[in-house]
Parts: sequence; C-alpha cells; structure tokens
Amino acid sequence: MLKKSWIFIVLLLCWSASAYADQDVAGFSGQIYKGFMALIQLSYIMCWVGGAGMIFGALIQYKAHRDNPQQVRLSRPFVFLAFGIVFICIPFLVKWVVSTGGVTPYYQ
Repeated sequence: MLKKSWIFIVLLLCWSASAYADQDVAGFSGQIYKGFMALIQLSYIMCWVGGAGMIFGALIQYKAHRDNPQQVRLSRPFVFLAFGIVFICIPFLVKWVVSTGGVTPYYQ
C-alpha cells in the first residue's frame, strides 16, 4: 500500500512539473497566485456563512433567554451577535483595504 502511494505522489509531481514546464517564472507564479485567490474566495464565503450562523445562533440564544432567563445569560446572544457582525464585515474590510491601495491584487 505504501509503495502505491509513493508511486502516486511521484506521478503527481511529474505531472505538475510538466504542466508548468513551458512557462517562465512569471507564468508559474501567476498560476500559484490563482490558486491562492481561490483560497481567499473560500475564506470570504466561510466568513459570510459563519457570520450568518452566529447571528442565527444569537437569535436562538435570545429566545432561550426569554423563555428561561436563569438558564441563558443575556450576554451570550450579544456576544454571538457581535462576532457574527465581525465575521460578516471581514470580507468587506479586506476588499476596502485592497481598493484603497493597501495591497495591489493580481487580476486577469
């Protein structure tokens, strides 16, 4: 089993090296940057989904507090709401910093 996994890894490395063999350094770095841009977009989506989940959780915690104030403290829904708003604002803040010249992105 270990031998098959090593063969797979070697074939994968040879395939990726041959995919970039006809490019220069700038083309190679551009391909790597496109992969990182996909990861950045994934992190934006994760922030939006996480923030929406935290806000939804804040509403559920507030309802639980209204039903039984002894069981759930009022601070818990406010903390969930604050973190949800922060998570949703992170992608907009990053895009604002990029647009104001803090970072120059590479778009094609």
